[in-house]
Parts: sequence; structure tokens; C-alpha cells
Amino acid sequence: LSLSHLDQLDNADTFEMKRILLEIDADPRIEGMKAFANVIWLSYCFGQQEVLIMMGAIFRVVEIDEHQPRATVIRLSLC
Repeated sequence: LSLSHLDQLDNADTFEMKRILLEIDADPRIEGMKAFANVIWLSYCFGQQEVLIMMGAIFRVVEIDEHQPRATVIRLSLC
């Protein structure tokens, strides 16, 4: 779904900007971690899968893949 939204954006060549897609691995089964919450019930659009992430959450960069045709994919893991 996120990739389809990227296709709708204007090209950012004027400002030398890149399209970036963040893939975040956040395991809800980790004991004592409350860095994110499922907020589907607060969504304005029915059926949207939305997650709210705390501002103080810390992520580790797992991989940066710049060879994707539609956007640079950055894979993150919640620490």
C-alpha cells in the first residue's frame, strides 16, 4: 500500500530529494517494551493499518537498499 502512495507523489528532482520507504521491525511480544501501539480504531480511513510509535523510540539500521526502482528502502529494528 505504501508503494502505491509513492507512485502518486510528484518527482522531487527539483530539490534533489529521494523517496524513502521505512520498513520497521517492532516485535510486540518483547517483554516490557511499550514503544508503539496499534491505533486502527482511531483511523480516519476505515481499513487503514496504522501504528503509533513513541517519539523516544530507538531504532537500529539493519539495511539500506538503494537499488529498488521505486524508492530507497531502509530497514529498521526497534531496540
